[in-house]
Amino acid sequence: MLIDRRTLAGVLAGSLLGAAVPATAAVAPAPSVAAPDSATAASAQVASPQAPAEPSFGTTLELEELVAAVLARNAGLAAMAAAVRAARARVDQATALEDPIASATLAPLSLGGGTRLGYEVRASQRIPYPGKRKLRGEVAGDEATVAAEALQATRVELAARAVSLYADYYLNARELEVNAEHLALLGAFKEVATARYAAGLVPQQAPIQAEVEAARMLHHEIELRATGREIVAALDALLHRPAESPLPPTPATLPAGGPPVVEHGTPRLQEVTERPELRAQSAEVAARQGELELARRARQPDFEAMAGYSSMWDTPEHRVTVGVGVSLPIRRARIRAEVAGAQARLEQAEADLERLTDTFRAEAVSAVAHREEMAHLVELYRDRVLPAAHDQVAAARASFESGEESMLGLIAAERSLRDAQQQYHEAVAGFVRARAAEARSLGELPGQQNAAATPPPAER
Repeated sequence: MLIDRRTLAGVLAGSLLGAAVPATAAVAPAPSVAAPDSATAASAQVASPQAPAEPSFGTTLELEELVAAVLARNAGLAAMAAAVRAARARVDQATALEDPIASATLAPLSLGGGTRLGYEVRASQRIPYPGKRKLRGEVAGDEATVAAEALQATRVELAARAVSLYADYYLNARELEVNAEHLALLGAFKEVATARYAAGLVPQQAPIQAEVEAARMLHHEIELRATGREIVAALDALLHRPAESPLPPTPATLPAGGPPVVEHGTPRLQEVTERPELRAQSAEVAARQGELELARRARQPDFEAMAGYSSMWDTPEHRVTVGVGVSLPIRRARIRAEVAGAQARLEQAEADLERLTDTFRAEAVSAVAHREEMAHLVELYRDRVLPAAHDQVAAARASFESGEESMLGLIAAERSLRDAQQQYHEAVAGFVRARAAEARSLGELPGQQNAAATPPPAER
């Protein structure tokens, strides 16, 4: 058969296509291996990237709104969500067959003269041993679960960070209020001292002492305002906003109208296993188990389906060929090394799971103990220390006005009240942080608990 050289490209292309069809048709479709469902809220939020909406806060900054805005806008979470989508895409990659290989060879000496063109075309498809592709998909699915649970763990950490900064923001505002209140109180003391000095009842140093104490508090106000700017900048960073973006003030209490006694309780240790870090580590163990099984299955041969066409056979029946190849897993030392490595990685993952479980249980106990400690401290300052400090200032002022107390004694009483008020607000902020730490230790989102457990405000 003579073939015109101008049609050579068309012949080769048609032969390759015809040879590839029977080879690929003999391959079974890929098993469907979906990424395992995650029990976390994060898994439902990584389907597709979306631009975060600008946060819209009310006249006051509520804790729940802040946490929700941080989780919706934080740039680090967006990066991790993209990593989860990439991990889920690898499930299909792991279960897909390799691309078929097509090849063509040509007898160059047949290009001259009037001889028949000699060429061969081949197509082949590698097919893993039955069950390997499904197992690879399960390993990739477990690794996607690890990524999804790591995302949820980061969400919990970010929420806890947001709650801590919110408590700092609240505390900074309350300290500024206490500072302003006591500046006014010292101004009143100075007026009384000045009047008594004019009447010759107290020495000149009495109003001066009040002025010196007020100057110290003015400097403290500058420090507090600088700290407040730093806190707002840190919150803006979490919210993925410019560092100078203003935030509304927190409520005066967290919140007002809580129960008379702060909740107490014991750690719910059975819920520690719901921490996303433990779910991620459990998925890691499952992935390493699948990896070990894949290493053991390296002893099973893979196959290759082949089809070809050769124009160099005189007999037409011999020109079309089909065949099958098989791998020979004879490198036993390599396979044993792969199995040993996979077994060691599995044992490491299992040991890490046990270590994390023990660590998180101890952390939960500690978190609950700290929350109860802060609850008692709030109650102590609210019910006993603050009322006594107010009474002490009233008594010292009356004694000063009657000439029985010095200005230094009155200022000492004022300092005692100021310290008690600041320590009360510190205890409230500490309680909010402790509740966040308790929620985090149980795998819950901090800042999303029932606000009714927050301590009520102290009477001023």
